[in-house]
Formats: sequence, C-alpha cells, structure tokens
Amino acid sequence: MCLGTNVMYAEAFRVRDAMIKELESDYTPLWMGMDKEIANSINNNLWIPNLGYYSEYLYGGIYPIQSQAVDNLGQALSIVFDIANPEMARSIISKTPYTPYGISSVYPQMPDIKPYHNDAVWPFVQAYWNIAAAKAGNILALNKGLAALYRAAAFFGTNKELFVASNGDYRGTAVNSDSQLWSAAGNAAMIFRIIMGMTFEPDGIRFSPVVPPSFTGEKTLTNLKYRDATLTVKVIGTGDRIKSFTVNGEKDDDYFLKGDVTGNVEVLITMADNTIKPQDINSQPQAWMPATPIVDWVDNKGEIRNYSPGISYGLTVNSTFLDQITTPVATFIPDDNYSLMDIVPVLKETWSGFSCKPYEYIPAGSLTVVNADKIGKTGTSFIKDKDKASRFIELSPQKNTDVTFRVNVDTGGDYLLDVRYANGEGPINTENKCAIRMLYINGQEAGAIVMPQRGIDEWLSTGFSNMLRIKLKEGINELSIRHEIDNMNGNVNTALLQYVRIIKQ
Repeated sequence: MCLGTNVMYAEAFRVRDAMIKELESDYTPLWMGMDKEIANSINNNLWIPNLGYYSEYLYGGIYPIQSQAVDNLGQALSIVFDIANPEMARSIISKTPYTPYGISSVYPQMPDIKPYHNDAVWPFVQAYWNIAAAKAGNILALNKGLAALYRAAAFFGTNKELFVASNGDYRGTAVNSDSQLWSAAGNAAMIFRIIMGMTFEPDGIRFSPVVPPSFTGEKTLTNLKYRDATLTVKVIGTGDRIKSFTVNGEKDDDYFLKGDVTGNVEVLITMADNTIKPQDINSQPQAWMPATPIVDWVDNKGEIRNYSPGISYGLTVNSTFLDQITTPVATFIPDDNYSLMDIVPVLKETWSGFSCKPYEYIPAGSLTVVNADKIGKTGTSFIKDKDKASRFIELSPQKNTDVTFRVNVDTGGDYLLDVRYANGEGPINTENKCAIRMLYINGQEAGAIVMPQRGIDEWLSTGFSNMLRIKLKEGINELSIRHEIDNMNGNVNTALLQYVRIIKQ
C-alpha cells in the first residue's frame, strides 16, 4: 500500500463524484464515496504516531510492515487533498525532516543509489510541499521552500528536473534535464497558488493569499486568461489575513471571483500585514538508511552476512514486532501456520532501513504446487532451449488469454495463492511492462496477479508474484487466469507462468 498512489486515487474518486453531482446525472456509478474509504485506509495504515507523519508505504507481501521512510510528494498531496486533517497537516510540515537545500523527495536515503529520486530535491515536489506548508500555516517551512526553488532557478539558470539534496548541485544526478516543464510549473504555482492565493473551483476562483513578510510591496499578475475574462490580480502587503478584497472596485467579503465574469477584471487584495505565528520545522542534515540485511537461512536460523556492529535488527513475524537483536543470528520459532519473518536494520534508534527478503515458513502438508503442464499448453519462443521452454506457459495479449485448471483440496477455507513467473520485457527499475492478470475461482473474481519485469531478456529469471488471499471449497475448484485489464504500456503485457502455489492457512 503506497501513500502517493492511494492519495491520488482518493482525489480521483472525489473529483469523479463531484463531476457526477455537477452534471445532475441519474447514473449511480460503482464505488460512490470510495474517496473516504481510501482516505480512512491511508490514515489507519500509514500514519506513524510517534513520528507525526506518514510512512511511504507498506511492503513485504501478505503480512506487510510499515516503512519508516517518507514520501514527501505523497505527504504534500495528502494535505492539499485534505486526506490529512488540519492537526495532522501541521504535524507533517513541522516534524518531517527538512534537508538544507530543500525537501528531499524521500527521507532517509538508500545507500549506494545514485541521486534521482534518492538524495534529490525535485522542484515540483518542493512546490507541492510549499502549497501544503501554506495551507498548514507554517511560514518557516514556506520561506525555506520558496528559497529552495528560487535559489535553484537562479544558480542553474534554468528549471532543472532535480538537484542533489545533500549538496544542492544539479551535477551528479543519474538523469537530469533543463527547462523541465513540471519544475517551471511548480515555480509558476508559487505565484498563482500562494502569493495570489488562488484556488480554482467549479464556480469561480477563491482567494486566500499567504505572503511571507519578506515579500513586501505590491505583487501584480497581469493578462491572466480565465474563461471569458482577462484578469489583473494585485496583492498588497503581507500575512495570511485579508484586510480588504475588491473586484473592479466593488467590495466582496467572500474573497471569491465568480466564474461567469467577462472582459477585463481587476482583483485587488490588501493583506492585514499580520504576523503569522511561527511553527517548528525539523531541519536535518541528509541521512542514510543502514544497509538492507543479506541473510542466509538454515533450519530456521538466519545469519546476517553484512552484519554491522552498532546496527540493531528488528524481528517481525506476520506483521507483528517480536524483538530487537544486536547479534548476527536470528532464530525463527515455527508453529503450525504459514509465516513470514522480516529483519529490519535500525541505526542508533533513529533511521530504519528496509527488511531483507522475508523468510517464508510453510508447514508440512500445507503446500500445493500446480505446474505449467497441468494448467495449459507449454512452450515459448522467448527461451531457445525447448526443454526449458516446456516448463512455462506464455501469457500475452495474444496467447493463452484465459487459462483454466482445477485444484482438488481436502478442506475448504482460507488459502494463499501466488505464481512463479518470468518477465524479461524490461529492467527492474523503469519502464511499464509489468504483466497483470485477473484470477477467477469458481467463476468469481478473486484478485489481480501482478508480475513485474525482472530484467531485459531475463526469461529464465523467475520469482513470485504478489500473494492473494483466497477461499476454496472442499473438493474440486476451477481456477482461471485471464487477460482482462491493460497495464500502463497497453501493448506489452507478457509473462511466462511456471507454476501456481496454493498454501493452506
């Protein structure tokens, strides 16, 4: 569960519902009010109470754990879109670590990764953070954020895509570009959204400027095309309270410009020059996560190969924290249930890293494996060795779009299901060729099977998909894997299926 993605879905559902209401349609779509359900799920699963901000995501499979790192684009959007309530918004802006040259896209950083999303300030992310800071009333965070944007644009002579968070330089990034549109748009938004305080609504523009004390004098925006009008907007003074608001000389106490205005329109806003009560910001140097543990497991004992003194390791089983160790050996004590153990490194009780690959314990007698030759016609041109190719079923938009097989279980109830697959359509760190299939059980939709890329032309590199919780009835069950939905690519949606695992819970 990812913060940024879910925030965007919540807002998309809210806008969709508002559009339906605006159209006064009799059509009642699926999932009305889903925005509130997603928002509640975000706040229930991703908020970190002791830190006072959101986790970037849950990870780790069927028994997820909470990353202690932050995604600052997701956090800013959670404030902009009202996922976070006002108290949470103030906490996020004041408590999230703020690096010297701007807000890092993520924090802390992963070691040994070149700056791009890692150890980077993206101007458009900084812009959203500034909008969120203004909304939360944190003038210190806003001042620092505006300085970060204007410093970068002035020093670099262009709107760079990003720059290195730890030293403020655009050199040394994995990829970069000049005149980046979203960076330029972020700079422009500081005028529209903050200094002029414009919020565009269906019926017009609502004004609520937030002007730092350093921005004295008259600020004027001219020749702004808005529907059938051309606007001139003037803001005089500083602060976050409006003293007077006029439209073409007429006073308006709602601070609102109706959308049906025409011709040349002048909006004059005089601020109260009030002092905005300062809130804290958590200025921090750049920080780095401890290394992800590399663990060798033998007979339920795991030895951390890259163990480092001074690092402690948190042990979590099935999403529940058990213990913290300071030695290189972790012991898993099995019971009669399928279980996952995560080992998370912690640096001096401050920054947590990422867990190793979870240790998987499958009790004897609980695993059923259905090989490809029991599911459908095997063979693929992606693998030249015919014997090896015969171990897989090729799933593509053209081939095996609906494969159906049967599974016989002695006991009905709750099970887990995943597939072992290969996907050599692209690298692991970019592109959009993740294969997606829908699973049906006894004619009912049971969830999506997600099979990401594993490397360019790596058709013999196999791994497991996501895991689904399913229900099976006693006896014979009919399972179908169907190509029903597109991925982001739209054309390439291919994987090789090696086998299906079904595990009794």
